Amino acid sequence: MMTRQKFLTSVTVLFVVMLFIISGAQASVIRSATSVTQNTFGNWGPEYVVENAINQTGLSAGFVSGATDWDAYFTGNPTHTLVAPYYEWWGNSNSGLTGSVTFDLGGLFTIDKLALWNEEVTGIASFDVYTSTDGVVFNLVASNLLPTNNPQGYNYLADIFNLTNSVGQYVKLDLTGAGESGYNTVSMGEIAFSTSAVPLPSAILLLGPGLVGLAWVRRKVQR
Repeated sequence: MMTRQKFLTSVTVLFVVMLFIISGAQASVIRSATSVTQNTFGNWGPEYVVENAINQTGLSAGFVSGATDWDAYFTGNPTHTLVAPYYEWWGNSNSGLTGSVTFDLGGLFTIDKLALWNEEVTGIASFDVYTSTDGVVFNLVASNLLPTNNPQGYNYLADIFNLTNSVGQYVKLDLTGAGESGYNTVSMGEIAFSTSAVPLPSAILLLGPGLVGLAWVRRKVQR
């Protein structure tokens, strides 16, 4: 017959296991997009392609996408170089100042923040953020975000924006205007996202049988 002490031990073990599964699923890491699926602005030229904004070129400190802790990384206040060729993305000057860029994160994640290193010469004046699970239907998760108009001639820090927690693989930015008046293009140093694993169905499935098992054990103890 199982003693009350063993029953309490079983309860504690199950609780710890479930807490480990759930907390592990919620760990927030910094992630780069794996590709850009839409860029209505085009590129200024081969030295200023949009991929420069997702490959960590120009950052003072790198990170392991999908592994480095978000908070730990930004504690170091990483900056982006002011050097533009091969390090920043600039849109084509003939494409206007209003358009969209869509990033593919390479999988389905819970997304709660984004970091934008806003290029210090032209930059971005404001933007809205949408997420999608399929790249077709997008949901608004943040609107009228205003990045810092960084001073020219200096390496620049990231702005961090909170997003409505959402599950998605694709993140679309609707950009409006350059950060500096008089410029006819938008630009960006780098962008990264705070992601965590989508809560695992297995964690929920484990909880049900675990509780049933504990109920059975409790009944045995009471007898």
